[in-house]
Amino acid sequence: MKAKQIHGAGIQLTKINMKYCLFIIMLFGLTACYEDTEVTLHQAGVYKGKVDIHTQTKEERQAILQKRLSQVQTDR
Repeated sequence: MKAKQIHGAGIQLTKINMKYCLFIIMLFGLTACYEDTEVTLHQAGVYKGKVDIHTQTKEERQAILQKRLSQVQTDR
């Protein structure tokens, strides 16, 4: 049995090779849909991150934020 030749755009593929190519493309497309299902559980009330280090006092930070807010919220 001789495989039928398909010619186009300078590429010569047989029907059998096209089926394999289509199958590989479909598999590759499905791998893009993979989603990691691993869930990270945390304990309530336990912070495990770095300690925040501020170079300014609470009042200085509050004054900076208030100034920034007044610059943006001029219409209110």
